[in-house]
Amino acid sequence: METPASRIQSLMDEDKLNQTELAEKINKSRGLVSSYLNPDNKPSDIFLRTIEDELGWSARWIRTGIGPKRLWNKPANQSSAYTQEPISPYNAQPRDNGGRLNMWVVPARAQAGFINGFAKRLFAEQIQRVSFPMIQGECFCFEVEGFSMFPDYVPGSYVVSTLLEDWTWMRKGKIYVFQTDEGIIVKAYENTVDETVYLSSSNPTYNPVAPISLRELRQVYNIEFKVEKPRV
Repeated sequence: METPASRIQSLMDEDKLNQTELAEKINKSRGLVSSYLNPDNKPSDIFLRTIEDELGWSARWIRTGIGPKRLWNKPANQSSAYTQEPISPYNAQPRDNGGRLNMWVVPARAQAGFINGFAKRLFAEQIQRVSFPMIQGECFCFEVEGFSMFPDYVPGSYVVSTLLEDWTWMRKGKIYVFQTDEGIIVKAYENTVDETVYLSSSNPTYNPVAPISLRELRQVYNIEFKVEKPRV
């Protein structure tokens, strides 16, 4: 029977870490690590959050066995300053897609048509489908508008995104693409309280951001890659 302790041990084995090495990486005592490797003990929320923040090991998966093991591919021998863009659970890691046309390119002028399911031929003709070999499954490339997310994203740049299948995987401070019936926006996630999603902009002059009701939220996309607008 799997337990939180056995799941932690499996991640340690995958990353070739012993108890002392794990303790050093998360700045905890070896004794504490050892105690949580006992199947009779339940890891604290603080301990699991530290593991998640430092190593990318999913606290939710360790607790329940549900969802992806990792929130991003972060080599165990890298420090917490390692800044590889998190990879979504929808695509566990970049892979060769065999040349399939797997990415929808959605410029700003066509986003209304995208929201409405390509109902209008005009919008459908403005949306291209191309091959993006770094992702195996279906993905979406949205154009960024305005300066609300500057300096992280500038107007005219694109974000390559994949569907986030479980919204409970959203992490505070991480930037996502949010789709509602009103439009598509790129914002940082803050929290969810009483069926309401609170967001923020990178550019402080655009805060506060109007919250979104969960009833109005249609899709959330995890940003996998950023395509900068060419400078002239």
